[in-house]
Amino acid sequence: MSSATASSQRLIAGTLPSERGSFAGKVWNVDEGGPTSAAKRFLEALDAADAEAAVRVVSADAQGIDEVSRRWIRGPDALIGNVRELVDVFTDMRSDMHDVHEKRWGDSAIVTFWLEQDYTSQGRREHVSAPTTYVFRREHGDWKLMLGHSIPLPSSL
Repeated sequence: MSSATASSQRLIAGTLPSERGSFAGKVWNVDEGGPTSAAKRFLEALDAADAEAAVRVVSADAQGIDEVSRRWIRGPDALIGNVRELVDVFTDMRSDMHDVHEKRWGDSAIVTFWLEQDYTSQGRREHVSAPTTYVFRREHGDWKLMLGHSIPLPSSL
């Protein structure tokens, strides 16, 4: 197996902190220009309420799920509008990625992780704990988010 193939098939496991967070885990084999790094940049942009930085990580033809309105978001205008709405509606956001795994196939990749997210909405502090999947595609050398979805789970089942 070539080193490029081995590199594209590596598995990343551990914990990634948000910029303002702390963590007790370790991160192995994180490629600063790779999909996991792009996922982290996307969440950091949301945490910083920087819609423009978040949109730069997203592909123009990306899709996602809006858990609040319970609908698919498809197309660049809908997606960009949703990201801008997120940073306006949810304030004081903090996102942490745990149990991160990355798998690459050439110019495609999937990053799965557990998202712990805190934010304020309508004056109320909220917490989300959700298994999350991001699908990336390499476009002109940059990893762009193509599909993202989380399944927020109640604190007690």
